[in-house]
Amino acid sequence: MATDSDLINRALVRLNKLPAGQNASSSQSATMTNILAVVLNSLAKEGTIDYIYASEMPVEDEDFIVTLMAWQARFDFGVSQERINNLAGAVGEAMRALYTHHQAPYDGEPTEAAYY
Repeated sequence: MATDSDLINRALVRLNKLPAGQNASSSQSATMTNILAVVLNSLAKEGTIDYIYASEMPVEDEDFIVTLMAWQARFDFGVSQERINNLAGAVGEAMRALYTHHQAPYDGEPTEAAYY
C-alpha cells in the first residue's frame, strides 16, 4: 500500500522532474499533494472510485492514479511536449482501467430505468 509521498514521488519521476529513488522537495510535495487530492476527489465524486485517501487505495489502482496525477501536473512543472504526448496515451488507458476495476459486475438481469 502506497503512501501519499510514494505516489507523489512516482508521479514526479513519470514527469521526469525527479530522479528515481529521490524524494520530492517541499514545494513539489505541496503542489502534488493538492493534485493528488483533486484527482482522488474528482474520481470519487463522479463515482469512478470509492475512496478519497491514498491509504484506502487498492494496490492495482496505484499506477493509474500516478498517471492521472502526472497528467494533472504537466503544466505546473513545465513538462516537455514529448513527455505530454507520452502521457496523453497513458491517461486514456488509466481511466479505462479504473472504470473496469470499479464498475458493478453485470449479473445478467436487465437494468430497470428510474424515471423522475
